[in-house]
This record gives sequence, structure tokens and C-alpha cells, in this order.
Amino acid sequence: MIKVRPAGERGKALTKGGDSHRTSSQDRILVSVKDGTPKPLFPSDEPSLTSTACAWTGLLVEKHRLPPVEFPERIANSHLIALHFRPAKLAWFLGGHPQTRRMTRGSLDIVPQGTLLGGYSQDETEFLMMALDPSFVERLASDAGVAAPFELVRHLGIHDSQIEHIGLALKAELETGCLSGRLYGESLAVALSAHLLCKYAAHVPKTHSHNAALPAYKLRRVIEYINDNLTEDLTL
Repeated sequence: MIKVRPAGERGKALTKGGDSHRTSSQDRILVSVKDGTPKPLFPSDEPSLTSTACAWTGLLVEKHRLPPVEFPERIANSHLIALHFRPAKLAWFLGGHPQTRRMTRGSLDIVPQGTLLGGYSQDETEFLMMALDPSFVERLASDAGVAAPFELVRHLGIHDSQIEHIGLALKAELETGCLSGRLYGESLAVALSAHLLCKYAAHVPKTHSHNAALPAYKLRRVIEYINDNLTEDLTL
């Protein structure tokens, strides 16, 4: 029987065959500071639940409950999906532009790899954070015949019943000690990735002109700006 590792204990996560991208130094969801140094997503808090001992390929899950706190700006190392369990007012700093969102139970944040994120919460927060390995998502996209290249699009404070159900299933699996085994958790990781690719991915057209190509980080900023200002009279 696989048991969830109590918060605070550290040790080697299991790996399978060639899927050795998860090591003992990656037993927490990591983000990077500006000099590239990886840090735990919330250094001052140990998760109340963690999937580290489950050794799911491509997915790490942590459950947190935090008091009102400021989140320094960090760069997401993986695709982050947060499922909120209680109402809270959050202010995000994304590219220097503050955005306030009032979360309700079931609210979701989708933050793609490479996003610069920071901010603060005005209320106590409780949420499940799911971190998908970008290479895992890319392999799934390739196997499914999804046109490449593509970018996941950032969304804050949305509702999506399918992602919520997957998150609750992962939470329940952690609470029972991962009794269903690795296949169950990894199947949920595949389901989550497939849904993100289907609903929240934007195709990036290929171009033969290097001068005309928009760098990926600039394209992400454009997509995020459009997504955040859909009600405005946007111009090119």
C-alpha cells in the first residue's frame, strides 16, 4: 500500500524507466526567482497533502491552506492549475499589471509554464495546486496529433466542471493514501492534460520568415492581454 508522505518529510520519489524527470530535489512544486534559482511555490508553508510519494509521472499535487499573504514574483516552472475551496479575494501581478479576482468555491486558475506571477491574498485561502510537467503535456499532444507548436492560455478565476472533478478526484486519492495505485493518478494527469489541450491551448502558426516570427514569450503576452481585455475595444 502506498501512503502519502506526511508534510515536511523529504525523500526520493519513485521513478519509472525513462520517466526519471522527477528526482529527490523535485518533491515540491517549484517556481524560479529572477536569477533562475528554483524555489518551492510557497516556501513558508508545507502542504497538508502532497503526491510526492505517489510518484505520478508528469504531475505533482499539493494542497495548501494559507493566511492572508503576499506572493513574491516568480516564474512558473510547470503548468499550474489551482482549484480553490473557499471564497477569497486575490490580487495578481502579471507583467506589472495588477488584476483582482474574487474566488469562490470551485474557482480555477490556469497559469502556463514561463508565466511571471506574483500578488497577494486579502483573505485566508485553501486550494489544491496541480503542476503538470510541460514535456508530459507535449508528449501527450504529439501522441494525440495536436498541431504544434501550441501555447496554453492563462485564465484566472474561471469555472470548469471537468477540471474541478479531476481535482477533487486527485484530492480524494491523496486523502486515502493513493490506494488506487499509480495508474489511477497518471490517468487523471492524462485526462487533465487532454482537457487543457482541447479547451485552453492556442495554436501558434509556423512561419518561414524569421524576421516576422513573434517570440514565444511575446506571443504569450499578446494572448494574455487579449484574454484579459475581451470587453475592451482592442486594436492591433
